[in-house]
Amino acid sequence: NGANFYEAKQRQSQVISALASLNKAAASLKDTEELLNISLQKAIEIAGSNQGILLLLSKNTIKLASSRLKNNQYYDHINSKFIKNPDPAIIENLRNIRTCKVFYKQQEQELLSVFNLPFELMEVTGSRMVILIPLIIKDRVPGIIFLFYDNSRKLSNDELNIISTLAPEISVVLYNSKLINDIKNVTYKTIESLSSAIDALSPYTREHSKKVSLLATRIARKMGFNEKAIKEIQYASLLHDFGKIFINTEIYDTPRRLSPEELEEIYKIPTMSSKIFENVNFFSTIIPIVSQHKERFDGTGYPSGLKGDKIHPGARIISVAESYVAMISPRPFREPLSHDEAINEILKNSGKQFDPEVVDALLKVLPEINTQTLTSEKASGRLS
Repeated sequence: NGANFYEAKQRQSQVISALASLNKAAASLKDTEELLNISLQKAIEIAGSNQGILLLLSKNTIKLASSRLKNNQYYDHINSKFIKNPDPAIIENLRNIRTCKVFYKQQEQELLSVFNLPFELMEVTGSRMVILIPLIIKDRVPGIIFLFYDNSRKLSNDELNIISTLAPEISVVLYNSKLINDIKNVTYKTIESLSSAIDALSPYTREHSKKVSLLATRIARKMGFNEKAIKEIQYASLLHDFGKIFINTEIYDTPRRLSPEELEEIYKIPTMSSKIFENVNFFSTIIPIVSQHKERFDGTGYPSGLKGDKIHPGARIISVAESYVAMISPRPFREPLSHDEAINEILKNSGKQFDPEVVDALLKVLPEINTQTLTSEKASGRLS
C-alpha cells in the first residue's frame, strides 16, 4: 500500500544518504578514531539498532575501537571481560566470519559452544538480537561490527541486503584510516626531522621544538584535551618556529640586547611560520596555534594582541611550555635558570603572559616527568 511504499522510499533515501556520508568520510583526512565513530553511527542508523560496537581484530588481540552503548557500565564490562584478556578461540571465530550473521537470544543453547561471544554480549547489553557485520580487506577480517537490538524480530531479505551493503563501504573507511594513519606517521617523522634541522641552525636552540612538543602534549593531556587536539598541539609545537629559516641566525647567537630592527624580525616568526603551511589542507587546523603562540594572556603579545580565551587553547599551552623550556636552557646572553627559578618566573607572570589554567597544569605535569629530558642536548621521543 501507499504507506509501505513511502516507508520503503524513505528508508532507501536514508541508506543512500548514509552511504554518501561514509564515502565522504573514506575520502577525507579525518583521524582514524573519528572515521570509525562515523562508520559505527551510520551502521546503527541504517540497521535501526539500539546500540553497537566496532572491534578491531589482530591475531592475538581485540580492540574496542568505537562504541555507542546506552550505559557506560556496558563499555566497562565489555572492555574488562572480552578486550583485556581475549580468548584466542573467540578471535579465530570472528576472523573466519565472511557474511553478515544474525543471532537471537533464544538460540543460545543451540550455538553457545561455537559462537559464545555474541550471546555473552547480548547478556551484557540486555539485548535480544545481535547482527555481526564483518569488515573484509583483502580476504582478511581486521574488524567487525556488533549491532544490538532490544527486541528479536525476523529480518526481511531486503533489510539484510541493506545491512550487508554496509560491510564493503565501512571496510573502505577502515582501510583508508589505516593508510591515513601510516601517512600521518611518516609526516610526523618528516616534520620532526625538519624541525630538528631548523633548531640546529643555532647551538642554543638545538632540539628546542621537540622538547616543547614533548612538554606541551603532556600539559594538553593533563588538561583533558582529546587525542585529536593533542595531536594538533604536538604538530604545532614542532612547526611553531619554522619561520626562523627567513631570519639571520646571527640574531639568535648574539650575546647582546637585540636592536629594535632585530626584534622586528623576531616578531615576524609566528606569522611566517603559519604562512608556510596555510595552503596545506593537512595543517589547516594548526595554523591558529602556530600564529598565536606568542600572544600573551593579558593582550600585550604579538602579532595580533589577542587576549584571554581569544587566543587558541593550543597556543596558550605552547606559550607556557616554550617559555619553561627556554628558561631552563642556556642562551648566549645568560646561563640557564634552575627549575625553581623558571617556575617562579612563570608563576609571577600567570594571568599576565600565561593562562593560569595552563600554568596549573604545568605544575602538575613536571613532578611526573624526568625534567632532564628537557635539558639534555638530545631530546628523546618520550617523557618518562
